[in-house]
Amino acid sequence: LAALALGIPQVPSGQLMTLAKGKPQSGPMAVIGVGTGIGTATLLDVNHRRQVTAAEGGHVSLPLVDKTLSLRLLSAIGELEPEAETLLSAAGLLRLFHAVDRKPSSAANSPEEVAALTRQGDPIACQAFDIYMQLLGLFARNLALSLGAIGGVYLAGAVLRDLADRMAGSDLIRHFTSGRQQDYLSNIPVTLIMDELVTFRGLAG
Repeated sequence: LAALALGIPQVPSGQLMTLAKGKPQSGPMAVIGVGTGIGTATLLDVNHRRQVTAAEGGHVSLPLVDKTLSLRLLSAIGELEPEAETLLSAAGLLRLFHAVDRKPSSAANSPEEVAALTRQGDPIACQAFDIYMQLLGLFARNLALSLGAIGGVYLAGAVLRDLADRMAGSDLIRHFTSGRQQDYLSNIPVTLIMDELVTFRGLAG
């Protein structure tokens, strides 16, 4: 994830998808990588040199959407205080699908299959995706506030790229800017990295 963060300045502008324009300032940038887990990093410009600190942000407690929904999810996954990674990793999207789908058998057995069903408009997959976006928005909000990420929040991951078109119209930004710090958060740009080579750019740089 540190390499991914270091590769961001080298990503062509056409490979960056703006989810919230904001008003970027010179300061820390928060990076969230979604894959087999979910990781976080901070990208800084110190004396005109890029520096990165990777962390284990995916292991913080999962943020709550609302009481009714959260209780239902906790019951479905069987954890009283799940980590963010439990539902926000790529596998988390599949867990959400199974939590929403009350049938004994499921039409999806991988995150990629859930993403495909979402693109097709499957109601169960779309509901799971909507919950995922709400949770990701809250997670990104908490990270941005904790880091003072006035330079922006960057999201990366194959599953997110696969659902990029639906992310633009999702509740992610509404939940990202929710709470008492709405004015502060609305100035922070949120960007989806579409470049599959971003990590390699960081390693090469």
